[in-house]
Amino acid sequence: MQEEAPATEPHEFTTDLCADDRRETLKKAYLETHEARGRTPQLDASMLDSMDQTSLDVNYCMEHMDKDLRPAFGQVLRALTKEKLAIINAEEAKTVKKGSSGGS
Repeated sequence: MQEEAPATEPHEFTTDLCADDRRETLKKAYLETHEARGRTPQLDASMLDSMDQTSLDVNYCMEHMDKDLRPAFGQVLRALTKEKLAIINAEEAKTVKKGSSGGS
């Protein structure tokens, strides 16, 4: 019997985010994955909000969803993480430009 290997390791994508961004991205990916497929999530937004960032992680989210949703969750999570990192990088680039263009 072949072991079921995930298409990607979703937790690898969120490691570059700070705890708050990672938590928000996980929550959004979890809820969007269910909503897009017309499924009712086992965890609702208020449950996800009430969890601290050490409890809310990729594995916890994946344990609380149907197995057939897991690959889609990984894809959504990866896309949202890339999007968030692009925003963060753009904001940092603006800050650096503003800081270096000012005279002392």
